[in-house]
Amino acid sequence: MSNAVAGHSAPAHAAHGGQGGNTGTGSGLVVVDTNELPWTGFPGHEDSALFKLLRVDPVTHGSTILLRYKTGEGLTFKGIPDHKHWGAVELLTLSGSWYYQGEPVVKAGGYVYEPAGAVHKAINPDWADTFIISYGPIQLFNLDGSPGEVIDGMSYYEAAKKNNAVGHLPALG
Repeated sequence: MSNAVAGHSAPAHAAHGGQGGNTGTGSGLVVVDTNELPWTGFPGHEDSALFKLLRVDPVTHGSTILLRYKTGEGLTFKGIPDHKHWGAVELLTLSGSWYYQGEPVVKAGGYVYEPAGAVHKAINPDWADTFIISYGPIQLFNLDGSPGEVIDGMSYYEAAKKNNAVGHLPALG
């Protein structure tokens, strides 16, 4: 397969390199072949949610991830619990469908913007794949409504690191 675009050849540093296809040049550019990244279990919910970490913002602890999850419904719900976003979130549904309680169903191709402070729980009986840009951490809530674990870009990074899935990212923490 050629690296040429409209008669231009790609510079030598744009050749495939490293785990996940990192072709960064030291300029901060990160190019990732997500097909090469392994799925990593979402911290605390490994049986119902998997992610591929694409980027971590070391200042805000926001992240960019691919998230694959299945929550079940009603008594069979086993997904990520109610949670609050400390930063805004942008989400694009790639496959499947899901919804927040009391909100419309989001199908493949659906885009969602969630403002900072949003509290909700996503529900989907079948697997869905989403692309998520999170501008800050999320606060999970325990079943009794009390604050639970905080998940941020560094949480994703540490979990992905244990899964050998951060070779495309700069070393953090």
